[in-house]
Amino acid sequence: MVNKLEIYMERYRPDFQKVMPKGLSPDRLLRLALTEIRKNPRLADCTEGSLLGGILNAASLGITIGDGLNQAYLVPRRNNKLNVTEAQFQIGYQGLITLARRSGMTIDAEVVYEGDVFDYERGTNKFLRHKQLFKSRVFKYVWAMATYDTGEHQFIILDIND
Repeated sequence: MVNKLEIYMERYRPDFQKVMPKGLSPDRLLRLALTEIRKNPRLADCTEGSLLGGILNAASLGITIGDGLNQAYLVPRRNNKLNVTEAQFQIGYQGLITLARRSGMTIDAEVVYEGDVFDYERGTNKFLRHKQLFKSRVFKYVWAMATYDTGEHQFIILDIND
């Protein structure tokens, strides 16, 4: 299977090169994919098209599969309708962070403890202010905020029940 995949990927090398960002070569992509197949033998049972599709998805996003960065994964799943095993492409949270940073977005998150100065408002004049005073280690909330390169931001606040 590995040899067949190498031949198949070589045939589609021009397609990979068209979608890949600078710094990621088809050779490196092939090595990473073959390493993943060797580490997870169930991937060798997957259809070639689904493997190549997953690898192409990673290439087009400029993220890697299986180089220890945990940016994306190929997960073997059984398709009972077609009676085949297919490789499903899944982006890991590290891949999502990479894509967010590349887009110019910043992400921040903190824990709010009892005694901290914490205030927020939603709506047209939304804001979030948090000043840690380090008076307590009693958990009250957590918040996360995404700030886009336009300066616009979105935030979420969760309490212990959430």
